[in-house]
Amino acid sequence: MEGIAALRQQKEKALKVFAKYSRLNDPKQIQSHYQDAVKYLETIPRIELRETVLNFMGKNGTPLEAFADKSVIDRLVREGFIEELYNKR
Repeated sequence: MEGIAALRQQKEKALKVFAKYSRLNDPKQIQSHYQDAVKYLETIPRIELRETVLNFMGKNGTPLEAFADKSVIDRLVREGFIEELYNKR
């Protein structure tokens, strides 16, 4: 979550990181990767549970909540951690 906050708040630094680790030199390609990251990386990374995954695993009828624990993210939101990330930079 801290990386996503930095990505959104420190664009120039994020572009340099994209260039370094992707080994790209074309500014348009680097910018395109950055825009995709900003578009698809959620500020609050919540899990979207779908029954199809459980059905595929042969766990029909299993409550979705038993498959993944959302309480950690919920606690971080409740305690203001994510809000603090976006306010401190």
